[in-house]
Amino acid sequence: MKKTILILFVFCLFTVFSQEKAQDSISPGFTVIKNEKEFQSATDYFENYIKFKRSEHQFSSSYLKLAENYLVWCKNNTSENEIVRAKYYLFHYYNNQLQIEETIRRAEELLTYDAFLKMRESVFVLYVLKLAYNNAERYDEWLRLLPFYQAQTRIHGSAFSTDNTNAIDKADNGFNHNYAHVYYDLKNFKQAQQYFKMHLKYLLNKEDFYGASSCYNNIGLSFFNNQELDSALVYYNKSLVLLDRKVIGKNSNVSGMYLKHFRNSIRANIANIYVEYDKFDKALPYHFDVLKTSKTTHETHLEIKAHYDIASIFYHKEQPKVALKYLDSVFDILKYYKSTSITANALNLKAKLYLLNGSSKKANAYFKKEKYFKDSVELAMVSKKYLQTAVKLDTKDKVDQLKKSKVEIYKNQQIDFYQKLGIGFLLLLLVGLFFVYKRDRSKSKIINNQKQMLTKSLSEKEVLLKEIHHRVKNNLQLISGLLYLQSHKYNDKAISTIVNKSQKHINSIALIHEMLYKNDNIGLINMQNYIEELTNKLSQVSHLDNVTLEINTNALSLPLNYATTIGLIINELVTNSLKYAFKDNDGKITIFMTEVNTQEIKFVYKDNGVGMPSISEKERSKTLGLRLIKMLAEEINAQLKTETINELTYTFKFKIKEEDV
Repeated sequence: MKKTILILFVFCLFTVFSQEKAQDSISPGFTVIKNEKEFQSATDYFENYIKFKRSEHQFSSSYLKLAENYLVWCKNNTSENEIVRAKYYLFHYYNNQLQIEETIRRAEELLTYDAFLKMRESVFVLYVLKLAYNNAERYDEWLRLLPFYQAQTRIHGSAFSTDNTNAIDKADNGFNHNYAHVYYDLKNFKQAQQYFKMHLKYLLNKEDFYGASSCYNNIGLSFFNNQELDSALVYYNKSLVLLDRKVIGKNSNVSGMYLKHFRNSIRANIANIYVEYDKFDKALPYHFDVLKTSKTTHETHLEIKAHYDIASIFYHKEQPKVALKYLDSVFDILKYYKSTSITANALNLKAKLYLLNGSSKKANAYFKKEKYFKDSVELAMVSKKYLQTAVKLDTKDKVDQLKKSKVEIYKNQQIDFYQKLGIGFLLLLLVGLFFVYKRDRSKSKIINNQKQMLTKSLSEKEVLLKEIHHRVKNNLQLISGLLYLQSHKYNDKAISTIVNKSQKHINSIALIHEMLYKNDNIGLINMQNYIEELTNKLSQVSHLDNVTLEINTNALSLPLNYATTIGLIINELVTNSLKYAFKDNDGKITIFMTEVNTQEIKFVYKDNGVGMPSISEKERSKTLGLRLIKMLAEEINAQLKTETINELTYTFKFKIKEEDV
């Protein structure tokens, strides 16, 4: 026994040594690139290393160092295409090392480069990314990737075939293959069988016997997981027969080592049926075979399953010590290869093995670990159920999508023609616009000159008009002063009264012209400011401190002719109120103005004095003050209403003519 173990150990050492030698034979002998010659040598090394994509040996650490330095050289000395190629070499390293998360990150980064999407290698990266998403159980991202994967396959062909003939047809049928795997992983095995069978029909028609053999095996797995063992065995045997007769020993793109491994994996699936019928001794050799070849081809998912299946068989054979040895290998692989289903099953099996071995305490500990682990992944199952609903697409829907894709391809073929037509039309339009622009440019200069002249003329006229208002105000004040001087020549009180009244009228008009001179808007008078200033001056002349003024014009501004007339009316009414209404009593004068309708103004004047003497309306209308007020009201076409019930109230309503606005 010891002699056998020693021989096996020496054989393993020889195998590892031979492998390292094979790697060293193609190594350039350096890890830092210093010149163009070394750069080209490193390129040849990488291309040779990744030639077959499925490496039968582990990438060395020197490969990683050289690839990282190769990327640095590319960033400093080459174009984007070489940089992308360098990142592709690094991606191969992490894929070879089964570092799933880093492989996903590197793949996603590569797929952001337009230059890389134009390369055939993009299909292989998408293929690996698809598998990585599946292994990481990130099915939502897998689903989002499938249309993109199909589109790239339509352009470049499949990830492993060198024949790019009918790439679109292959990609469209490959879509059935991908959907079959999605349904399989979501444990909808009936639906998976339908898609596998559709894909199988296409593969047999194209005489892709290796692909058809794999598809038979997948259909068998679907039946097995659905507990239809007889149907599963039929499809496993079909897979083996086709592989032996049409693939192995014939011209194939797949290496002989991998074909041997694939054959062992089919036989291992048959062995699982033997286990169901308690034929453990018949099943064991098949599992040992697939364990050996899965290590050689680095098919980790099959290697870990083979360890688990062997451990499970020894559990059923009631050999717990041997079973635990193989199960420990499962947990060793789980340290770097994540699989929730294998983890849960392995924890359960280890608990049962300890129970079988009489270690109930350890068994209970592992049963608890299993329960805790299952609870921790329960939230992920909710997401999985959601995705299960999301992928329920009918075949008809996908056929419609494919038809739509073909229509889009036809449209894309016409784009070039329409683009050229559009460019020609655009050039003609630009030429026409150039001549129109040249013609209109001279006209635009003339218009701009005329506009500048008009603006200058308008500014000059505004200055001139302000100066006129200023001079009118000065002249009115001069007339007022002359009247004041003339009144002092006579001692007649009646003459002084008339002169004072005239002065007030003149001052109210002069005040408007003063405001127009000071205001930027020379066409409108702010009535609030005007009335406040006018009434303040009248109050100062009367020397009455017991009278309160309340003015509210609601921010109205009126044209010059209306403001002048309103000013004369207010002058007359306020003078009368201050003179006759209050005597020695406290009083209040209210002036209110608002716009009741568009360009329709309501002007109200009130005082709470003694009111008007009780004489007839006819006699009242003959008084000089009322006659003047009526005349002024008629000047602006205002309706006048007088009330004396509680307060003396004058209400004026008038509309501003459009030509005065």
